[in-house]
Amino acid sequence: MRQIGEVVRREDAAVWVKLANPGKECGSCKGCVRLSGEGRTEDIVLKVNDPSGTYQPGDRVFLETHTKDALKAVAVLYGIPFIGLFVGYGITFALTRADAVSGLGAIAGLIVGGIVSRPLARKAAGKVSEPYISARACS
Repeated sequence: MRQIGEVVRREDAAVWVKLANPGKECGSCKGCVRLSGEGRTEDIVLKVNDPSGTYQPGDRVFLETHTKDALKAVAVLYGIPFIGLFVGYGITFALTRADAVSGLGAIAGLIVGGIVSRPLARKAAGKVSEPYISARACS
């Protein structure tokens, strides 16, 4: 995943990068709206390693992260409960042959899947690599 930002401060072998807030520029897509219904107004600032000392305050840069590990975490977090939904329905239907009761089994499977997936997703998310500066952006 690639995102553009601006170096706002230099500190030894690291720089602080303020990420571009897409909500300020697009405004109408509502992709940044939180559950509260408000758009994100605060800026995100990340500390990124720069041992070479190449980047200085004011430089616009591209930050990248490896998305493979993040996608694994998302797949675990949503995939296991989704599978649990169908497994719960299937097992309950095989035992009772009643759709109404099988619906309750599906809900139980979803809940069990959610409980199982949460620690596994946290473990997978812990393996996500730190963002790094891949290139200087043209201004």
